[in-house]
Amino acid sequence: MTIMKERKLYKIGQLTRLLGITSRTLRYYDQTGILPHVKRSTGGMRLFDDEDLDIIKRVRRIQNKEKISLEEIRNRLYGQPSSIKTAIVITDGGASIPSELLPNLPIQIIPVQLQAGDLIFNNAELPLDEFWSRSRTAKQQPELQAPSVDVFTKAYQACADAGYTQIYSIHTSSLFSDAHDNAKKAAGLMSDQVTITVYDSKSIGSGLGLLVSQIAEAVTNEEPVEQINSLITKQLPMTHLLCMADSVEDLAIGNVIPIQHTPSAGLMEKMFKFKPVFTIQNRTGEISILDCCITKEHGIEIIMEALAREISLRGKYINRIMVGYNYMYGEATNLVNQVKLQYPNVPVFIQEDTGIFSVFAGPRTVTLSVA
Repeated sequence: MTIMKERKLYKIGQLTRLLGITSRTLRYYDQTGILPHVKRSTGGMRLFDDEDLDIIKRVRRIQNKEKISLEEIRNRLYGQPSSIKTAIVITDGGASIPSELLPNLPIQIIPVQLQAGDLIFNNAELPLDEFWSRSRTAKQQPELQAPSVDVFTKAYQACADAGYTQIYSIHTSSLFSDAHDNAKKAAGLMSDQVTITVYDSKSIGSGLGLLVSQIAEAVTNEEPVEQINSLITKQLPMTHLLCMADSVEDLAIGNVIPIQHTPSAGLMEKMFKFKPVFTIQNRTGEISILDCCITKEHGIEIIMEALAREISLRGKYINRIMVGYNYMYGEATNLVNQVKLQYPNVPVFIQEDTGIFSVFAGPRTVTLSVA
């Protein structure tokens, strides 16, 4: 089983000893907005990350050198909120965003395409059952076609023409898609017309969707640009995705794991029927297999155990949780019920996935993402 790396989240006592300041000062920095988006454990305890540590060091240097007020320092670090809504979040069709959040958030989703031979689907209107039926019947490996540089350029141009001055472009992990690279090239072409910051989420599906929704909420709240950039930096490594696929064979077809040749075809056939539970690593975007299960019920148990370990490693910090599914609705609702029972004060969403993740993990999956 893969050993997860411990997150760098500090309690107040740890940070005061590290920086030589009082806990009262830290709380005041939080209350006055010097430290935006301070994390809290499920019990309400403040948790600080390396970004907070760097901000505090900068604040102390400015205070010692210039003797100016905290309000002036805050404005210097983040600027002042604008009363004009000029920012928007753009993502690609690999993001699965909770349907109850999407209508009220400034998010534009650029569709991607799935291809099996000469059959191409736009994921904005994706008949997954037909796609998988045809691709498997023809024994053709499904492929993901990311939006082109031209598509991104036109989307950015439309936003600039609509009056937006800041675009946060957050995309499917570059290990799965060219969306991030194409978006970055398009942003370079548009640099003289609008400010575009492009991010590789290192995630996909519900993991990407949770991240995008958090950033869009900050935009809706009219937070300053630098404050939102800080939020993105803080949240990127905190987005964690767990998944159960229907079979090892599905991961092999999707090139997630290599197909191993063995003298015993019967043994390989038996191994292919196991249901793998895996995680997408926060910082690298790489897939790590946690376990292979005979039953889906066992797979759900493994996901809940892995979630508990992850939450423990991050000091019990949970912003929100999302369960996604493709053709595993029963398993998804079971997972949601267990999560709500275990973490009753945490917002939990359930959403059918966009289908993009199924290119790599097969047509039947259930995912759990925590941010």
